[in-house]
Amino acid sequence: VDPVANARLAACCEKANVTCHDLWSPLLEKLEGYFDASRLGVPGRRQFADDSYMKLIDCIEYTRMLDDGVQPHKWSEADLMIVGPSRSGKTPLSFFMAQRGYKVANYPLVPDESLPQELWTFPPDRVFALTIAPQKLVGIRSNRMKNLKMSSNSNYAQLVRIQEEVSWCNKLYRQNPKWNVIDTTDTGVEENCATILRHLDKVGVVSMIGNVDNPSTI
Repeated sequence: VDPVANARLAACCEKANVTCHDLWSPLLEKLEGYFDASRLGVPGRRQFADDSYMKLIDCIEYTRMLDDGVQPHKWSEADLMIVGPSRSGKTPLSFFMAQRGYKVANYPLVPDESLPQELWTFPPDRVFALTIAPQKLVGIRSNRMKNLKMSSNSNYAQLVRIQEEVSWCNKLYRQNPKWNVIDTTDTGVEENCATILRHLDKVGVVSMIGNVDNPSTI
């Protein structure tokens, strides 16, 4: 890391007739060229684990533990809840929000499946319901089936089934008008994050790590 110390080490090795293998210098020199920057030459640099950093880790760990609808008895600790059909973008959005200092729970909606009681007791103005165009969801699920080598006989990615599923979800959303509906068909995770941040600001839910006006900032 330190060019001066590295040069002295190489000289000592040469004097003692010991082979010196410098693995870092060639890599660092290339990186300096790529990024048009110079190394600081300070060894031992680490992430400063202050209170804000530990709170961030807590948010990420909470969101990881409660991904995909598990442990509903802990949902009361969440800053927000994200619901939606499978592959509509719940998990990526949950972790994106967690990296901005929010504890996030998410739950996959399945037609005619009994919803946990904890969902009905969660503050409705902090529930974000995802919807998506059926045709877009067909493509996403088809790719997932290929990657997982799922049977082609499954109706998981069939358009008719998905249309029924999305229709059921949208009906559920209309029955809960205080939920915040987000269409993820043509929006990216940063845009959806920004939408959620604006709403949380209105209802007074504050990030555990301070100001996160820019959704791209971690």
